[in-house]
Amino acid sequence: QKLIVGFGGLLATLLLVSGLGVTVVARYRNDLDRFFYENWRSVEYGQHITESIEALDEISRSLQGNPTPSALGDGAAAAAAPMAVAEQNCVAEDQNITLDGEKQIAGALTLAWSGKLLNGTTVTSDSYRAAFDRLLSPTVVGPQRAAAAEDTRRLSRAVRTQAANVIHLNLANMRPIDGKAKQMADRA
Repeated sequence: QKLIVGFGGLLATLLLVSGLGVTVVARYRNDLDRFFYENWRSVEYGQHITESIEALDEISRSLQGNPTPSALGDGAAAAAAPMAVAEQNCVAEDQNITLDGEKQIAGALTLAWSGKLLNGTTVTSDSYRAAFDRLLSPTVVGPQRAAAAEDTRRLSRAVRTQAANVIHLNLANMRPIDGKAKQMADRA
């Protein structure tokens, strides 16, 4: 009985320490996973937006001048998928704000893309989507088409710049993870 009590106490201590160790390591692992997941999603959203804008810019170049109605229809059909991807990723980024300063960048991105604030309120018609829609319109001709093409180019740069800012902010936040991981390991 003395042996059972003596070894039982040691066994209970060993189980308690092991349980605490597993709990601490699991907590730190979950924190790291969440940290990477939130930041990486924002990086992906920015990349998808940039890729979509590049595809839309190719389409807009083909619609300059006096395109035929069939060319406008083909352009609209080709633009549907990149427009949807850009819209989805812009909305997703608005809902994934995790860093200081990211709200302002996401707000500027949304404003350049759709002319809306983060809360969905439309504040301007000077947005990439609106300019691209004007470029696709068969009623826009001559100087109006040239102005729509110029607006598309100007706003394309603005959207790309803000998407790049989202990417850079989140990548910069991920860079010091090595030091954070070492600190977490030391604490554990």
